[in-house]
Amino acid sequence: MTAAQSPVDHSKVVIEEVELEGRLLPTAAQEQLLSSLKEREWEEGSQWVADLETMVIRAEDEGWPDGVNQGYFGLSVGASWKPVWREPGLLHVQVTVNVNEGQPKRSEKIEFRWVEEHLGPPLFDSKELRKLVPLKDGERYNRDKIPGRPFCGGRCL
Repeated sequence: MTAAQSPVDHSKVVIEEVELEGRLLPTAAQEQLLSSLKEREWEEGSQWVADLETMVIRAEDEGWPDGVNQGYFGLSVGASWKPVWREPGLLHVQVTVNVNEGQPKRSEKIEFRWVEEHLGPPLFDSKELRKLVPLKDGERYNRDKIPGRPFCGGRCL
């Protein structure tokens, strides 16, 4: 086989150690996440860090399904890495994943002000809307208290 006929050999990235910072999942979910990250190999030069961050977000959603009902949504995840050692075809790395759920969201004045992409005056009286949404000012957001929420196709907050 000539060099032109040989398959391209891409180096792989393999995670040796993962450190989670920020909000921590329940122990069982955390162990499952760490195990799944260490069992994977990615192509070096690929978007493997973004894939890893997506896996962490999914694990957070599945491991703490009631987080949104406790006021936490808009989770952000960032990962950084550093090489540990390299061998032919493999780059071994240490990864640090920082999870930031921010502060819990609390209800305030309820208004509908956006029409398509335009901000306008409130469309409904805030006092009338308050009767429909049983959240008190300052209470942590809880999507299960929003009537009709199942009809929003899972895209509602």
